[in-house]
Amino acid sequence: MTETPRHRQNAPAPVIGPERRFLDRLRALDNVSPHTLRATDADLRDFAGFLIGHRADLEEAPDALARVDRRDLRAYLATLMERAQSPRTIARKLATLRSFYRFVVREGTRTTSPMDGLRNPRLGRPLPSPLDLPATLELLDAPSGDGARATRDRAFLELLYAAGLRVSEATGLTLDRLDLVGRSVRVIGKGNKTRDVPIHARAAAALSEWLALRPALFTPTTDVATTKLVFLADRGGPLSDRSARRLVERASKEGGLGRHVHPHQLRHGFATHLLDRGLDLRHIQELLGHASISTTQVYTHVSVEQLQRVHRLAHPRARASEPRSPPFDSPMTPAPARSPARPKTRRSTKDSQ
Repeated sequence: MTETPRHRQNAPAPVIGPERRFLDRLRALDNVSPHTLRATDADLRDFAGFLIGHRADLEEAPDALARVDRRDLRAYLATLMERAQSPRTIARKLATLRSFYRFVVREGTRTTSPMDGLRNPRLGRPLPSPLDLPATLELLDAPSGDGARATRDRAFLELLYAAGLRVSEATGLTLDRLDLVGRSVRVIGKGNKTRDVPIHARAAAALSEWLALRPALFTPTTDVATTKLVFLADRGGPLSDRSARRLVERASKEGGLGRHVHPHQLRHGFATHLLDRGLDLRHIQELLGHASISTTQVYTHVSVEQLQRVHRLAHPRARASEPRSPPFDSPMTPAPARSPARPKTRRSTKDSQ
């Protein structure tokens, strides 16, 4: 008997039957983003493609996904691991299948879910990889020229860093949610949750310059919905997430950073640099739109060296053998040069508070 290698990746299969009804149900929900729908569709197609090579009896079955058992799912999990996919990707795919089989049970097609008792792989929490401040400033200053594209690129980069936005939040931003006079932006984040985020004067000025040139990109095919978006693509359509990533990568090359830069690194930098300068973690949570403070706490690990330095400079017992310097200096404010040693004097109570 010839056994199909488990590591072989079959082409994604079409989504039909209960899978299609499941996706239609998701589309009917207001708080499901297009990105989530695309990922869910891709996950279901991937599993259906696996089943074609794994079980010949299900190859022509319109309800193949609804007829699998736990052994099929364990074989699929093994295949994902042999593909060397990350634990986070595997966990997402299993979460998709878990939701799908709950739907199938509610429909009455099955009485139990084959996902019951199947555990997700252990997830380590990856640390964010923010750009340091000098690299961030080089990236923001990289787009050169006075044309529409360079002006748009500068405004987009400034906004990502000024407000800590996700790339989808920036590309989906509409004119009615941008207040340049009050210097704030109303963001619709994950789960359609709304938050108001302040922006600084430099970002507001960059956006103002872009909005003055923006109508020049309109074409006869630009629809009404697109005219309401803050950011447009080069040919007058909506700026897609993929185009935004290319924009950031282009700025990285123009700025001579010498490495791949992802838009999310500006969001990471936003949070990390604010934390370095002493902003309370709860305030950063609100600015980022995190539902849980535990999500925001990952930035404390990134800034642990900075926090240790702040502790050494701020704690009365640690300060006894340290040179005097501002307690909350950061990469934005260079530490003063070490001064010559002075005769020891008794510290006042005020100095130790």
